Amino acid sequence: MIALAFRTALPGKSCKAFSATRIRLKDIIDSTGLARSTIYTYIDKGAFPAPVSLGERSVGWVEREVHEWILARIEERDLADDAPVRLGRLSVDS
Repeated sequence: MIALAFRTALPGKSCKAFSATRIRLKDIIDSTGLARSTIYTYIDKGAFPAPVSLGERSVGWVEREVHEWILARIEERDLADDAPVRLGRLSVDS
């Protein structure tokens, strides 16, 4: 993970600082289970967060954006008409 601090300014607003954690492709593959080629296909289709240039030959993704994408997939699954009812945690009785 790479943590970067940025200063942003909206038109007519003062600058404010925020920090954003960047993650690399390996972290995304581990988090999503998607292949590299699938991730880039989704990016090309606008269906996955785009990477941010970190240098001449280096990119990273905003961790929050990737996590929001994963949460949106979970929400889509849960809202699907044929999704089974989810009742919280499963437990094994002994």
